[in-house]
Amino acid sequence: MKTFSLKSIYTASILSICLLATVLILNAFTKEKALETNNVIPSIWYFHGNSTDSRLDSTKYSLSPDPNKPCEGQEEEVCTLSAPANGAGYPDMSAIATGTSKVKERINDAFASTPSTNETVTALREKVD
Repeated sequence: MKTFSLKSIYTASILSICLLATVLILNAFTKEKALETNNVIPSIWYFHGNSTDSRLDSTKYSLSPDPNKPCEGQEEEVCTLSAPANGAGYPDMSAIATGTSKVKERINDAFASTPSTNETVTALREKVD
């Protein structure tokens, strides 16, 4: 009878340890995946648009600067933008930039009155046709 009790306790202990280890491993993978999802790394994008193009049009941005549109002169237009990429290789205008504000909202905020930079619009340039 004692042998049966010791075997039962031993088996229950081993099963408990295995179950605990499995739960801890699964929990670690879940936390790692959540961190990957939340840590979207922004890139610096250069606005290649002209004075008639919308600064909210993501296809007007590139990861390389336009030598004909340097970040200098009057501060009238977006020059550089900090935003994560979307799946098509352009800045994601719907990504959260800060708090609950999206990238496109922070661009509009930069031009709401006197053009100014913020954490999304990182540099301004002169409008070029």
